Amino acid sequence: MDSVENVIKALINFLEYYEQAKPEGGDMSFYKVIDPSSLHFLLIASGFENSIPFYRVIFHFHLLENSLSIIRNTTDVDLEEAFQEYGIRELKLSYPEQKLPTNTN
Repeated sequence: MDSVENVIKALINFLEYYEQAKPEGGDMSFYKVIDPSSLHFLLIASGFENSIPFYRVIFHFHLLENSLSIIRNTTDVDLEEAFQEYGIRELKLSYPEQKLPTNTN
């Protein structure tokens, strides 16, 4: 299957996932994370649920391997662990410009 088809299907799956992933009484922001040194692209959902920040890695694409995965029913993640898992060495947030919220607990 063509890689463009894969990306389109993945985005459709993501939009379906997004509708189910919104926290009750909260909202989510999305951060694109690109690591130019290892060619990974992640989409991270970030938001607050009961005043506690959460992060969920939802979308992962590796440019060199042309591998794509949508991560469904994700649990909250520790960003450092997630970046280690995907080999992210250099964090670049492209949107929004502000820093990711941090858990103050």
